[in-house]
Amino acid sequence: MIAYRLLVVMLIIVSVFLCAERNVNSAQSDENQTEQVARLNIKASFITTMISDGDGGVFVGTEDYGVYHYDSNGNSKQFTRKDGLGDDNAYALAIDKLGRLWIGHLNSGVSVFNGERWKNYDVVDGPIGERVFDIQTCPIDGDVRIATSAGITRYKLNADEWEHFTREDGLLEDQASSLAFKKDGTLIVGTQCHGIAVFNRNGGNYKHSKNITAPERFGVNNCSPVPLIPESDGLPTNQINQIIVASDNKIWIATPTGLVRSDSSLKTLYYVRGKDYADKVCGLYGGAPKDWKEYLLPEDYITWAPLITCFNFDSLL
Repeated sequence: MIAYRLLVVMLIIVSVFLCAERNVNSAQSDENQTEQVARLNIKASFITTMISDGDGGVFVGTEDYGVYHYDSNGNSKQFTRKDGLGDDNAYALAIDKLGRLWIGHLNSGVSVFNGERWKNYDVVDGPIGERVFDIQTCPIDGDVRIATSAGITRYKLNADEWEHFTREDGLLEDQASSLAFKKDGTLIVGTQCHGIAVFNRNGGNYKHSKNITAPERFGVNNCSPVPLIPESDGLPTNQINQIIVASDNKIWIATPTGLVRSDSSLKTLYYVRGKDYADKVCGLYGGAPKDWKEYLLPEDYITWAPLITCFNFDSLL
């Protein structure tokens, strides 16, 4: 039952459809979805993120109401500032190699839970920025990476040390919005306004490899700040909301201007936009093409995409 409830919440949060292989009916009515969410007993209006606890349960991050945990039996527990969190806004969740839960906050760095007690780290003794956007663990060494408003922080698990990376180390900008690791440890960084930066792993060190950016302008005579066509090669914007490396090594990129799929090398990128695409470009030079097709994406703005790994992108084309 808890797995079913989790899928319902995900369907509300994520603007993508589940693939048929999962045998999940994504066509539930709004009334049924509301009923299922009510059963979760989450007070928050905004669910920001969620992860599996590795034991059949799930952690759910929210705005203003901290973190909820649902175990495999459906039992729930809420964690807030009163329990030891840095603040009650949880925008990123991760579980490290030691089984500890990491929570990224709005203006309080990170909180770490070892199963018994919480410990908070801010800019004085932890991540370089107060606002945390994403937390990921490296599949090779288990080190924790934290994307913040002031750069990226690496927590070295074995050495119990913090290491910071900023524009001086090859970041396109200091505000990193998303992180993703490839199986070989390659780190892919999405930024707020300057596209994607790639860092190759060389032993325990990382070296800046390349940048991937969108054109500054689109359309005839470079007249538009956004693409005027509903699908094409490349990035449709330099604002990156989320990056995910799927089990088949394909890379998925969520943006405010549609969904992007790439091969594992990030050499071949292709984007598709949403149903509200035509309205967005209606007032721009050239407008939408007369023969544009209605795509399956419910809307153009994709914020968070944990289910993209089973999304049938080809069905849009």
